[in-house]
Amino acid sequence: MEKPKTHDAQLTLNQRMESVVRFGIGPAFEINYALSVLTDDRARIHAGWKRSAWKRLPASFKTTYQRLGGHPIVWTISSDAYPILSADVSFDEAIEALESTPPEFIRKEGLIGLLHYPDQVEDLISGSSNLSEVIASIPKEKHEWLMHVGMYPHDLASPAVRTVERLLKDPEGFRADVLTLLKSFWRLVFRDTWKQLKPQMQRSMEESERLFAASSFAEFADALRLRIEVNERGRYLEAVRGGARTLADDLETCWIVPSAFNDNRFWYSRSRGAGLTTVYFPYFDPRMSLGVDAEKAVDILRVTEPELDPSLIFKALGNTTRYAIATLIARKPRPAAELAEALSLSKPTISHHVHLLREAGLLDEIPRSGSVVLSLRVATLEQLSGLTLDSLFSGAPAENKRRKNR
Repeated sequence: MEKPKTHDAQLTLNQRMESVVRFGIGPAFEINYALSVLTDDRARIHAGWKRSAWKRLPASFKTTYQRLGGHPIVWTISSDAYPILSADVSFDEAIEALESTPPEFIRKEGLIGLLHYPDQVEDLISGSSNLSEVIASIPKEKHEWLMHVGMYPHDLASPAVRTVERLLKDPEGFRADVLTLLKSFWRLVFRDTWKQLKPQMQRSMEESERLFAASSFAEFADALRLRIEVNERGRYLEAVRGGARTLADDLETCWIVPSAFNDNRFWYSRSRGAGLTTVYFPYFDPRMSLGVDAEKAVDILRVTEPELDPSLIFKALGNTTRYAIATLIARKPRPAAELAEALSLSKPTISHHVHLLREAGLLDEIPRSGSVVLSLRVATLEQLSGLTLDSLFSGAPAENKRRKNR
């Protein structure tokens, strides 16, 4: 469903989004999310499908993957390395695009998608700065994102760092190995998986189209649990991690795409100059079945939440206003309007803080009498200490882990 595009500055954000949003389904991007689940030991979904997939793949698949660094970040880079494509292109079209794209372009765009700072990426590629220096120069608000993808703190032994170093030193070999893995995975596993998913994705996409037509974009983004804040007054979309902003007026196309694998709810944007940006939102729909796991169907408005992240929880509670909100709803569950009155804040300000508390997994929300009552999720706070220890000591030497257990 394509709508006519316009750049009228007088349009509201909702009107602007109506002119640029498109819906689509296709395997080209979904295959990278599937590979991320396959190769991530921490993945929480599709365990039966993973076991089946590994049995069908040759030993050379793992060997090639390890040569790329052996970290799922390679699939994030792979998604960013495509030229700007329609989200509904076929697998063969995506492979052809990747094969015809210069390795230098793949290196640059993959690094920009990962690090978010083109000037630092240029320094990295030119050799005027090394990876450690570039990571150190990136603003602190991005450290949460870099930590999430295994790039911060900088550690030469980190598989994620090894992956980036391979891309830096040998972009042509990097592309060749990625293409080998994509083709092998498609032929032996994902072509059959895609046949199962395609009709389910079609239904999910049609539902999201109806939801979009009946909602404001902020309501739509919240219902699909997109990892963004929608600022209607400022006319921009802001990433929950790192705070990157995309102005609505700069959008050329905003793709909304169902996904059976993107439970981390990653999204990304691509610019082709002249202030024109394409964004892709592959929203996770947990109702999709792969015919292997007996997973419960979940309503689209209650999409499975991402794995609890201690850094995001601390960020949410580290703000005095959000801590005050948490204190109020811990004492007595209440709707957002009551919080706005109690704290003398506007509804948009309360919505901003509630969004971040929700993303951190700190809220329970119960519809009641035409509104939503918010309460503090005690289970998240009870898990925080253990989650923090696991996060801090992940990859630590055995001696340090024993100390942690004591």
